[in-house]
Amino acid sequence: MINFLRKIRQKLLLENKISGYLKYGIGEIFLVVIGILIALSINNWNEGRKARAQELSTMKEIIENLKYDIVRCERNRSRNIDRLMGLDSLRISISNAIEGNDETVNAYYFALKYGQGYTK
Repeated sequence: MINFLRKIRQKLLLENKISGYLKYGIGEIFLVVIGILIALSINNWNEGRKARAQELSTMKEIIENLKYDIVRCERNRSRNIDRLMGLDSLRISISNAIEGNDETVNAYYFALKYGQGYTK
């Protein structure tokens, strides 16, 4: 194809046809521009495809992390329920062991339940 175009160009120059040579030059520039636009279009399409693949991969990773977090939260929830049940039974046992209504028992119970910073 390049040889064919080169021959046309040389023929036009030898025949001293400037208008034909200009038409040829404009046509060649037009073909180069079309080629560049096609290359840019293909590049944009490929970049979009890569971006969609990365987005899909990120979404899958987020879903997996959420599943893991749900399992962890459920495990923590069941542990906390067990702890609360133990604390309630401890409070009941201590309340039954001590006669009368002792505020220190409740203070210890709430300190264990809500953390060391609890004060009544």
